[in-house]
Amino acid sequence: MIARIFTVIFCLIIPMAVLAQDIDSHFIQNDDYFIADKDLEGSSWIYVEVAKMIQAPGPETKGEAKFLVVRDGKEKWTRHYWQTRKVHEEEIKLGLPVIIFNHKRGANYIPPGDRRAARTRRWFMAKITDTSTIYKGSVLVSGGYTVSTDNLRLIHEGGEMAVEAVKTHSEKVAHPVTPVAPAHDRSDGRFLKIIEATYGGFLPENTVDVTARLQSLVRDGKLNAKADDRFLNVNMQSGFQRTLRIKYETNEGIFETAVIGGMETNLPDKYHRKVR
Repeated sequence: MIARIFTVIFCLIIPMAVLAQDIDSHFIQNDDYFIADKDLEGSSWIYVEVAKMIQAPGPETKGEAKFLVVRDGKEKWTRHYWQTRKVHEEEIKLGLPVIIFNHKRGANYIPPGDRRAARTRRWFMAKITDTSTIYKGSVLVSGGYTVSTDNLRLIHEGGEMAVEAVKTHSEKVAHPVTPVAPAHDRSDGRFLKIIEATYGGFLPENTVDVTARLQSLVRDGKLNAKADDRFLNVNMQSGFQRTLRIKYETNEGIFETAVIGGMETNLPDKYHRKVR
């Protein structure tokens, strides 16, 4: 009896933990920055590293922000820092600055295979210089390197992101300024907002956030969502059973659904579980 109760509790808690996870398939979190000692201008490529902002820039810091480097725990001041997300294939173009995981398999630079590698090994920034092999899943970047298209991170528009400082217990905490999302028109009933979407297994390290990807595919208040790596533009390097979990909002309320790997679902659907 106790074992059965424990199993039920475990099954309830783990999915909640998965939904709360905010990390993409490159194992990069939404408050991660890539930092460098200089910008790309004048160089074919530069090394960058994953870091957390611990003090926002301001007039008193001459525009520099203070970061804690994830790899070694060292603190660094710099004015060269970027927030990123995975590139969608339709965004790939000549001259685009991108950030790339510094690991090769054969001739190709490929994405990180696990969290430790992604957060402790080096990345580099370069520009896309040749897209003629994009149909093969690769591009050429400055420096002459061939890079897999699923190993490209796009720098948020605005480049070195603005931040706002908020005082908490007399300490400054940096918060990225979130762009204002376009308003959704509810008047004609064609309203669909993806509140949260995750794809993967039950453990957080095997799960990625695909909310932005699904929202970008919504058309006229509808979406045909597929639990598929290619459709979701992710690279899940493991053999576990994948599940796509979605929470979304329409004029009728908030709904939840789950789709097993390889299957698909249409949003909205009156048979999905209504949350509110």
